[in-house]
Amino acid sequence: MTPRKRLIIIASAALLGLIALFAALKPWTDKAPEAANSVAIYDDALVMDLPLTAWSADEEARRNEIEVDAERGPILQVGDADPLLLTPTHPALKLSNWRVISDDSITQVVSDGMWNDAPAVARWHFTAHNPQAYFSLKISKFPVNQLRQNIALKLPFPEGALQLPSPAKGVEAQAAIWADDLGLERLSVSNWSGDAFQVAGQIPNSEEARELLLSLWPASAHLESETCADTLVLDLEMNFMLTIGAATPASVWPYADGSLAALTPIFGLPAEHSDPQIAEAAAPDARRWLLRAHTLVYGHSDPSDPRYGNGGLLGYDLGATIIVPAAFGEDPAIQDFAQKLDQTRVELAPAFDPTKPGDAYQGSSHVLRNTDCAQLSALAERRIPAAIITQSAPDEAAKRPVHQGPANWPLVVLPEGFDGRLQSLRLKGFDPSALGPLLEAHQTRVFSAPFVATRNPLIGAAHESLLHPERGGHWTVSTRLGGVMANLELWREESPIMVSSVAEMAQHRASIQQVKTWWRGPQQLQILNPMESTIQGFTLAIEGEWEASAKGSEGRLSRRVITGGKGRLNQPTTLIWWDLKPGLEQIDINPSITAARAQAKPGAPATVRWEITAP
Repeated sequence: MTPRKRLIIIASAALLGLIALFAALKPWTDKAPEAANSVAIYDDALVMDLPLTAWSADEEARRNEIEVDAERGPILQVGDADPLLLTPTHPALKLSNWRVISDDSITQVVSDGMWNDAPAVARWHFTAHNPQAYFSLKISKFPVNQLRQNIALKLPFPEGALQLPSPAKGVEAQAAIWADDLGLERLSVSNWSGDAFQVAGQIPNSEEARELLLSLWPASAHLESETCADTLVLDLEMNFMLTIGAATPASVWPYADGSLAALTPIFGLPAEHSDPQIAEAAAPDARRWLLRAHTLVYGHSDPSDPRYGNGGLLGYDLGATIIVPAAFGEDPAIQDFAQKLDQTRVELAPAFDPTKPGDAYQGSSHVLRNTDCAQLSALAERRIPAAIITQSAPDEAAKRPVHQGPANWPLVVLPEGFDGRLQSLRLKGFDPSALGPLLEAHQTRVFSAPFVATRNPLIGAAHESLLHPERGGHWTVSTRLGGVMANLELWREESPIMVSSVAEMAQHRASIQQVKTWWRGPQQLQILNPMESTIQGFTLAIEGEWEASAKGSEGRLSRRVITGGKGRLNQPTTLIWWDLKPGLEQIDINPSITAARAQAKPGAPATVRWEITAP
């Protein structure tokens, strides 16, 4: 390309991104991209991180001018507002040598740089006639110890108002929308790959905001960043999509199958409980512990008993995590049981050194005493889905029981500890009166209660036993616990709450963290699942009340409308869920015939015309 040559293209809208740890998307093919081992530093060549396609040309499309500055990158002229520097900034990020690469309908604006001493590549991706632009920042060998600090990229906006519409109360906003002084929506940033959006630069005594903070990793909320060794590094990616013009926000919902909240019970170790009477209820050997675990899972310890399989956690379709004592973790029978449960909603989580080799608990969460970063790194290397931290957590971190880190980094879970009384487990853990507020706020609760079971009626823990002893060394679930499990099963028929193990929750969150979504045109959304496996019960949240369909979707798409969200104009939110297969899928969004008020078509962004000027 000759200097100062004008490239006229039509490009851009908003999409989901992800942080990639030890992973980066390869150029798109007709199959889902596979993970690379490290972040590549690219030369002047087009890199297709996403299968964004060109839109139809429109002579009436608004013209948007971008001038690429060699040192500052692309600068956008938005109407009569001041020019907008598109690339977010950070004190540690130094980018330069911006240049333009184009081929047919694709134009990319690329820069090499550094994040402190780590090599970095920034890339803007524009596609002809598509009003959506994709930005990615890839950092090679990012020092993990820098995660001890709050990391947030900063994106300034012209005068106007900046909104963070949430799909529902209690759910983080996945879009930031900037409107000009006349209230016209001009730009939106969507599906940031990091932790959250935040607004900074608020103008006193006004609703105007000047800066959007794209928070990657707030150290105060992520305990795993506290003890990271200086020698650990990772390959990191940060990305988002920028939309020109107005668009109906579409968000990835955090819960599967359109559930409105999540409950994750953990049955912990009596021997480590602070109450010595509870500690007396610990199983004396691996064989007897396994009998107890079978009972909690299936309702009885004897497979020949007719009650086996008709009660317990799986009998009532409840998920949970059962922690295996460290002394029993390598017992072959317990490992076989762990593998048997691998495809169910219940898991056995080992409490031993995560750096030890072994695949018996490959799909299970692991228990850590503290947030040692080397152990977390070992879990990440083995693709362990989650780490359950049993130490006491600072109050600020304990407000968030689940901490989502970079992709392929284990989910870090800080459970609320119960006092060991059966009544506490019943009333605080499983009773609908305690779970109702979770549904209203769309929250996740993770609790840990000691797995108390004893055959000795003379010790204090006998009154808190979850199991009832029977002849021949066998057990059945206590009447009090069995009753509350049955009640919860019935309540869930009308109250959609996920009850899962830590591993199931972590695997679902890790899967949806990889998903990307964007508008293909009026009433059409595209969703990309870049992995090789289907995401069961994938749920999309769209502002407003809509119907949805897809090719071959008869009976495949489900829908629920919720109210009381934090979106714009007090609109309801529609949840749409289905099993999302690998690759690219398109769904059509149409106005609902049952909506209380008439709705137009969903607000897909309009075609725009770019004029991009190279340095």
